Amino acid sequence: MRLPALALFFLVAVSAAIGSVLIEVDVSDPSAVVFRSTGAAASLDDSSATVTFGIDLLKFFKSTGATLGSIQSTGLYASNSEQPYTNWRVDGASSSSIDLNLNRARVAGETALPQVFSTESGAFTGEAVINLSTYSSLLPQVGTYGSIVAGRSASGISDVIGEWTVVPEPSTYAAFLGVGALATAVVLRRRRR
Repeated sequence: MRLPALALFFLVAVSAAIGSVLIEVDVSDPSAVVFRSTGAAASLDDSSATVTFGIDLLKFFKSTGATLGSIQSTGLYASNSEQPYTNWRVDGASSSSIDLNLNRARVAGETALPQVFSTESGAFTGEAVINLSTYSSLLPQVGTYGSIVAGRSASGISDVIGEWTVVPEPSTYAAFLGVGALATAVVLRRRRR
């Protein structure tokens, strides 16, 4: 019984340390880095703000040197918006060129709808896949996490609405579950003797 209790304790401790994880990032394939919504609610209610810009993943890159041009992507949305984050670029507000800024591009003449984050509903939906192979040496490692702020931090650091974290590729989860099931079976078998 100690192994499952220890695993549960570890998961709770990691979750508490990270805070409200809103976006999980899989960097196992730098040519197809996945940014996936967890469906969690923001840790801050900014419903009174009218932020039309996107979001910043603060200190996403390991070090300075990223000069990411605008990369087009679709699939990741603020939950209350029909405009996906389509423009991804480096933003150097928290430090020199290490934040990842996700903007919502608009068609000329289109009004940008404000994105609103609430503690009552999921902050984001969907997932986006982008090619960051040029920056593979600057990508964060599994277990790295950082803050997400609403708006473009280059315009001034905004309030933190949650966290991003780099997770193992999905097949690693299956391996962990398999090892956990095997360990549980061994413990149960020993108890029966």
